[in-house]
Amino acid sequence: MTEQLNQQNAEIKIHEVATRISQLRQDLNLTVEEMAEQTGYSVEDYRSFESGEKDFSFTFIFNIVTNCSN
Repeated sequence: MTEQLNQQNAEIKIHEVATRISQLRQDLNLTVEEMAEQTGYSVEDYRSFESGEKDFSFTFIFNIVTNCSN
């Protein structure tokens, strides 16, 4: 039961971060395609990250920070 609860909490957190990434992209007036290119991921992978369908790696988060902090 605890493991299932931990998994559910992790999924909620992933979706929260994904929502923030999506909002950041929109605030920067970037398209999904532009953000995918800037982060070095395919559009398909980027969409999976931004929707929260796919768990993101540290590298993905690092690329977001590096490319969007200018």
